[in-house]
Amino acid sequence: MDELEFILPVRLVLEEVAFLRLQKHKDLQVLGKLEGRIEAIREAADRGSVSDVNEADQSFHEMVMTECSGSSQAIRLWRLVMPRVRMLFNMLTPMHESLNAVAKEHEILLEAVRSGSRILLQSELEKHITSQPLAFLRDWSNAHPEGHGL
Repeated sequence: MDELEFILPVRLVLEEVAFLRLQKHKDLQVLGKLEGRIEAIREAADRGSVSDVNEADQSFHEMVMTECSGSSQAIRLWRLVMPRVRMLFNMLTPMHESLNAVAKEHEILLEAVRSGSRILLQSELEKHITSQPLAFLRDWSNAHPEGHGL
């Protein structure tokens, strides 16, 4: 868990810059593509496929990074932390109240982008990328005290 407490804030910093750039430029083409990724999350959730939900979830965030960060170095850094985050997704996604809740979280992120409120967007990103996964992880760790390397 210590490693994730380090990695998730790094991911947050990288994605926050990209999301804020998207908010500033309001690129309708990118927003449309992101809505498509949310629809893919929803469809995977309706099929009950955790792995497809996770794939579409990661695709959503990768699209934000590649389309909006404006920095090849930021993309490389993001890709360095994502394998560990992906392992976390595989474990924690089923802990959501439903798989459709994952789609709703991403809808909330796009609503925050569209709102124009930097503070709202930063708050929703922190919740989505850092505090919620860490809370799920604490719950999982309490239920599995043996930890298995987390």
